[in-house]
Amino acid sequence: MSYIATWVDPFINDVLQRGREMSDTRVPRSDVFETPEAWVIFAEMPGIESKSVDVQVENGVLTITGTTGTSLPENATPLRQERGTGVFRRQFAMDDVRAQTDQVTASLKEGILTVRVPKASPAKTFKVQVAVE
Repeated sequence: MSYIATWVDPFINDVLQRGREMSDTRVPRSDVFETPEAWVIFAEMPGIESKSVDVQVENGVLTITGTTGTSLPENATPLRQERGTGVFRRQFAMDDVRAQTDQVTASLKEGILTVRVPKASPAKTFKVQVAVE
């Protein structure tokens, strides 16, 4: 291995690793699962306050947006910052027919945002009496 390769390879690997880490902090990692009553999304949001998060449903798309930031003590100079800052956005396509989009709820506890999308009740069959005139 050449001298340049011994210096460049670790440098490139470090840059690529930091790029992956930063992209992971900007878009919350999420788990989506289904229960008989609803679809549920868990999104990681460590250190983010509920007032910095917005959840909206529009045209069959659930959108989670928010702002991350780091607060430094007064007169502090950052030496290394690995946590991403700025605005993030995550979208999930929804089934408007089967989801009660007007009943979506969201809560933030211990760094996990939980979004619950209730399912619409299945169509029921009704017997219609035919009147005799």
